[in-house]
Amino acid sequence: CDGAVCRALNYDTANGWFTYDAVGAPVVPTLFTRTLKTSLAPGKTDELQVQVLVSWDDVGGVTHTITEQENFYAWQ
Repeated sequence: CDGAVCRALNYDTANGWFTYDAVGAPVVPTLFTRTLKTSLAPGKTDELQVQVLVSWDDVGGVTHTITEQENFYAWQ
C-alpha cells in the first residue's frame, strides 16, 4: 500500500493466491490488509529488514494482526 491507507486483499480461487486484482470471477474480496515495511537493520549498511503485517477486523470491531520479519543480507 502507499501512504496510510492500505487496500484489502482479494483472493483468486483459481490459483489460490491473494491479489490486488479487481474483484470478479474467480477473484473474491477478503477482510485481510497487508502492509510491508522495509528499513536498514540498526547499525548496518548491508542488511535489510522486511516486515509484513497482515490485519483484519473481527466481530465487535476487534482488530487482529500477525507480523513476520525477515532480514536480507548482502552476501555477494
